Amino acid sequence: EAGEFDRAAERARGHIARHPDYPPLLAAVSVLALDAEDEELARHCAEKGGAHPDALTTLGTLTLGAMDHAGAQALFERALSANPQSPRAWIGLGLARLAGGQSGEAGPMLDRGADMFGDHLGSWVAAGWAYLLAGDHEQARERFERARRIDPNFAESHGSLAVMDVLAGDA
Repeated sequence: EAGEFDRAAERARGHIARHPDYPPLLAAVSVLALDAEDEELARHCAEKGGAHPDALTTLGTLTLGAMDHAGAQALFERALSANPQSPRAWIGLGLARLAGGQSGEAGPMLDRGADMFGDHLGSWVAAGWAYLLAGDHEQARERFERARRIDPNFAESHGSLAVMDVLAGDA
């Protein structure tokens, strides 16, 4: 919550050394490790986290990063069947669908995750791009505007809105 991901990851290493076979801890640390951009720790913990939804979501994220869209979708779907209130899993499933060329399906999934997160700017921008690629410019603009309202300095919001303006013929 304080944004000190690296410090938290270091402390987490001590906890997992003491409790190396406790899936809920390992699953939680896998999510933290993604935020700390420690892919090795994320993978290790997710693989030992078993069927815990956070572990599956981490594995889905890593699988999506490896460009295995179908594999990532399957992992995110398993995570959501265990915990349908996981914003990361909804975002991941939406991104996997978007990357797999299913932008029409991706938008509502990204919306659901973005709604759950509330103020996660990247989620709103990703939802906007899904709608834009699906040809729904009105919904796309609304998502980009929502991100801009949350943080008027977030460049991706302005860039996305500029693309919308150019597509509408307003250079």
